[in-house]
Amino acid sequence: MTTPPSGPTAAAGSLAGWRELLCSRVAHLDLEAMAPGGRCTGILSEVAVGSVRVHHVAVRADPYVVRRVLRRPMENEAPVIVSVQVHGLSVVSQHGRQALIHPGELVLFDAAHSYEVLYPGGDHTHVALRIPRELLERSFVTLSDLTAVAVSGRSGMGAAVGPLLTGLPAALPAICAAAAGRLVSQAIDLVAAVFLENARHYARRESRLVGAERFIQATLHDDSLGPAAVADAINVSVGHLHRLFRNTGRTVRQSIMEARIERCAVDLRDTARADRTIAEIAYRNGFKDAGHFTRAFVRHYGVTPSGWRRTGCASAG
Repeated sequence: MTTPPSGPTAAAGSLAGWRELLCSRVAHLDLEAMAPGGRCTGILSEVAVGSVRVHHVAVRADPYVVRRVLRRPMENEAPVIVSVQVHGLSVVSQHGRQALIHPGELVLFDAAHSYEVLYPGGDHTHVALRIPRELLERSFVTLSDLTAVAVSGRSGMGAAVGPLLTGLPAALPAICAAAAGRLVSQAIDLVAAVFLENARHYARRESRLVGAERFIQATLHDDSLGPAAVADAINVSVGHLHRLFRNTGRTVRQSIMEARIERCAVDLRDTARADRTIAEIAYRNGFKDAGHFTRAFVRHYGVTPSGWRRTGCASAG
């Protein structure tokens, strides 16, 4: 039986040794311990099937960071990396995004551009596919929209594809080269499908979030505005609405409050509204109580509404 070529398993007993091993077997990478004297032991195994390489990485280490810093993009030379977290946590940063990756989750990053991976310490295991970019670019419009975004391994396609990728390092050496090639080719097609579906889901979520924020801006004057009205306007349940806003770091009610305060701030410095009292501006933007408005305004801007208005008038003068 012909088997796909398998690179030898290699180990390192220090952070410097681990860096040397990764640079020789994976890519040129910089490693930095998060504290002096950080300990690190790692084991790396590799299976190559055609131009695709599958790595199994197991590390026990104190917190450290892996960085790939490029002065210019390497669009035609570097692969796309798809990683499945098997054990432990990692934080992947690329293209201005950051994703905390839990066991079972998938993440994609592009080795043609700078990226960073933080390992917070302890035991960490992952399986990574290094895929020539031309094999994935035929499926993706822009890779930069898909990098550093966690894909769940608990539901949807990720729940099926994650275990498949995790099992590749053990399965590939035990089957013939032709079967290994077919398996890897199908795995790449499934990877593309997983990340495209995740991107569509993300786009739908962002579209609904934008719709919710537009509705809030359009109805700030309604003092009864709340989560139920917003959810009804974008045709989702209240629970789903709260999940949408959870990713922004604000609740729905906090978003409504901030939008009202910011609208009031604009109106207070609008010369066309100079004849309106502060209380009138607050009421017109959905506040029921002038005292509550003043306290909320001070928390947000660090100055009273009257002080804000005076500062604006002085600047205009």
